[in-house]
Amino acid sequence: MNVLKGRQYSNGGFGYWTHRNDSYADPYMSVHVAHCLAVVMDKKVLDVNANMLSNALKYVENIESEIDQLSYSKYWSEKTRCSLMSYALYVRAKHHRNVAEEASKLFKRSGFDKLSLEALGWLLVALSSGENSNKHQTIEIIYKHLKGKVSETGETANFITSYESTLCTKLCKGLQAHKVKGAWKSTQENCFVLIALDKYFHMKEKDIPEFVANIWLDNDYCGQHEYK
Repeated sequence: MNVLKGRQYSNGGFGYWTHRNDSYADPYMSVHVAHCLAVVMDKKVLDVNANMLSNALKYVENIESEIDQLSYSKYWSEKTRCSLMSYALYVRAKHHRNVAEEASKLFKRSGFDKLSLEALGWLLVALSSGENSNKHQTIEIIYKHLKGKVSETGETANFITSYESTLCTKLCKGLQAHKVKGAWKSTQENCFVLIALDKYFHMKEKDIPEFVANIWLDNDYCGQHEYK
């Protein structure tokens, strides 16, 4: 954490490597670090420096203006901008900020054309962080859109609608089926997949197993194993 704090820029953001005078904080990396801090705090893994956290959240809160200050951001598509802003709202929601109204406004401004599937998922979480006048209507619109995008087989599906849906279990099977040598395509994919699987585990398998399994082969008793 001390190394990370030393790499923070004065505006609260972070870069891909070290804090250099001839470089600038990267918006995606800055939001990603703020996301990491939320996970660390939630899991109570390490103590997070309050000043570093405050500055990081300030950067994330001002993500659009931070993007506009970069000379190369003029080459970014609107989809890239809106998706990054959606990620920022998601991270702020993970830090227990009420960003539902901002999420609703961003969705109205961007629509489906300017939001990736990941961005829609981030917005769903952001919309659930508080109340606004048309929160539930917006969530239903996004859900309906996502349901139309699901690629489903007998056992797997590409993404989730809700934790109560059978698609959730299929999604988890699909994610695990796409591992190569125990991992996914990148460190960021590993991060998001593991967070999703951890969430699924605690939602669907929260009960601690405590039972005895008896094994039979026809009429012959083969043994038992106790699970605790």
